[in-house]
Amino acid sequence: MSIWEAIKKGFSINRRLISTYIYDIIFYAALILGFIGWVFILKAVTAGAGDINLSAFMSEDVNAINLNAKLLEILFAKMIGAIAIFLAYWVLIFTFFKGLIWTKLLEKSLNARYFWKSLVINSIEGLVFLVLFIYFIISLKNNILALVSFIIFIHLNSMGYYFFTKENKISRSIIKGLKVTFTKPIYLFYYMIMALVFAGVLVIMSIINAAIPSPVSWGLLVLVLVFVFAIFRNYFIKVMESIENAR
Repeated sequence: MSIWEAIKKGFSINRRLISTYIYDIIFYAALILGFIGWVFILKAVTAGAGDINLSAFMSEDVNAINLNAKLLEILFAKMIGAIAIFLAYWVLIFTFFKGLIWTKLLEKSLNARYFWKSLVINSIEGLVFLVLFIYFIISLKNNILALVSFIIFIHLNSMGYYFFTKENKISRSIIKGLKVTFTKPIYLFYYMIMALVFAGVLVIMSIINAAIPSPVSWGLLVLVLVFVFAIFRNYFIKVMESIENAR
């Protein structure tokens, strides 16, 4: 299969693509519901914040300072715990649904071994991305670098899932992913094609939203963008298969 045939097949819409799109929608719905639940939990754990008297830290009353310091410490621990719970929830459902999607596309089975290994990969990648994203946004205040870090995350995640789903070996997946990245620079050209498609859809949908601003139009925008990402995955796989077959 030539590269242009791969690109053509990558943009084709079939039953498997629709299935992965539905998995994506369920994932985002579960993520939103989880976030709503987490907000309620966060409100519950911070309910005691009103009992903290910050002015006590300016006084000379040692007992008052110690009491409020203890309350502040407990509040901080609860908030960290609540954030950790949501992040764990996010990684778990991300791993499960992305596992469903990639095993469906590559005709593999989602088993316990695959799930736990991909959970390790997602946890490491997610942590690295989170650190870079926060650093670029807060420390450097550089949105461009934050966007670049996001693109790199998408690239590494796609590479990792592609090779890992095919072979179920973490180290070999990393090595192969890096090898293709640095030995096949033309791969960036294929990314540019998808980026242009994505940008075109985003511009068109943004124009529609500006002309008819409403929750419905924003919801439609999200659904369309998720669908574009689903096509990107299919496109990515076909291009990667073409690159591998050309070796």
